[in-house]
Amino acid sequence: MIRKRTTRELLSESLHDLAKIKSIDKITVKEIAENCGVSKATFYNYFQDKYDLINWIYNYQLHNVLDEYAKKNISWKNVLNQLINILNNDKTYFRNALKNTFGPNSFYISASQETMDWLINLLKERYPEQLDDEIVFDIKCYISGLSFIVTRWYLNQSNYSVKELVQYATNAIPEKLKMYLK
Repeated sequence: MIRKRTTRELLSESLHDLAKIKSIDKITVKEIAENCGVSKATFYNYFQDKYDLINWIYNYQLHNVLDEYAKKNISWKNVLNQLINILNNDKTYFRNALKNTFGPNSFYISASQETMDWLINLLKERYPEQLDDEIVFDIKCYISGLSFIVTRWYLNQSNYSVKELVQYATNAIPEKLKMYLK
């Protein structure tokens, strides 16, 4: 059966198409909207700006993986593997997003923050009595460091294989977090 695409998905596909030929920082909302046959007003009904769309594209996929982790269907190591594969399966787009978005709206900051917030909220829900400020601090440090390393690796500044990167990231879990990130 043919599935009808949502407006968000159309806008996402439009940005993907444009990002193949143009730096993301040079793409305008008008171009994104015109490329998929909607108005700028329609774009703004769904997203605040193009950075909001860029982040939605990754977060949509991120939440699918993290939801499986929340249901305890997959391990943390598997989460890391799947998230790295999301980036690898769409290299042109995500490299463009990492290289050409800056400041508080940058893809790097948004993806790191979204992962961190989601994980902290899940663990607070699972372990309300155990998740103190120090554990939350450790989670923030781990996810921030992991985001930095994965970004450097992804932009070809490290020579690890996916398997090595996932293993190193799993081994780098601080001792105090191992009981939470299984």
